[in-house]
Amino acid sequence: MNFLAHGHRWLDRPDRLAGTALPDWLSLLAPASRLRGRALGLPEREDRSAEAEVLRGVRIHHAEDRWFHQQPAFEELVREGTAALRAAYPGGAEDRRFKPRFLAHVAVEVLLDAWLLERESGLGAAWRASLEHADLAALEATVAAHAPEPAPGLADRIRQFRATAYAEGYGDEAEVARRLSRVAQRVRVHAPPADVTVLAVAALRPRVAQRALALLPPPWPARLALRVPDS
Repeated sequence: MNFLAHGHRWLDRPDRLAGTALPDWLSLLAPASRLRGRALGLPEREDRSAEAEVLRGVRIHHAEDRWFHQQPAFEELVREGTAALRAAYPGGAEDRRFKPRFLAHVAVEVLLDAWLLERESGLGAAWRASLEHADLAALEATVAAHAPEPAPGLADRIRQFRATAYAEGYGDEAEVARRLSRVAQRVRVHAPPADVTVLAVAALRPRVAQRALALLPPPWPARLALRVPDS
């Protein structure tokens, strides 16, 4: 799951929402400081501090990811995306660095966020607005307490990230292809030519839309309430 799929239920709980994003932020910004779900403590029920809320968000992220990756709909869509990439790029069979299943996996997650944005046009702006209220010092404290290595400068880099409309362009196949290419470069996987990825994304997008509700952990609201805390 990607940022919006994890965070859409917590727009009115900024620190928890930020916690749902923290594992993915670390994978982007400080890979050595990954937070492993099973290594995290459970905050006391009555603890409503920012750090406890961040920790709850991180635990939600890992629990939802485990659920998501076990869903038949996810496996079905990854198989279809893998097949689409292989069909559009037959030369990739001879390239050991071409990992179509990995790219299909990421594409499904990106396209699920794209579906959420299409369904709720204000979601991207509401997500960013909520993050403006998140306690970034609490995020850094959570990393310091639970990650294998510190992540100096994390708060500043998250400020830069949240200032961007990160999901802008998810409705465009060419932009999604560019995002997949950047992910592939980061993990040293060979992405196929952009036109190949565009074809695969175009084939996969309507299928993700058809199966979206089977990809979102319950409870799924009939309509999102785009609430953010008051300034």
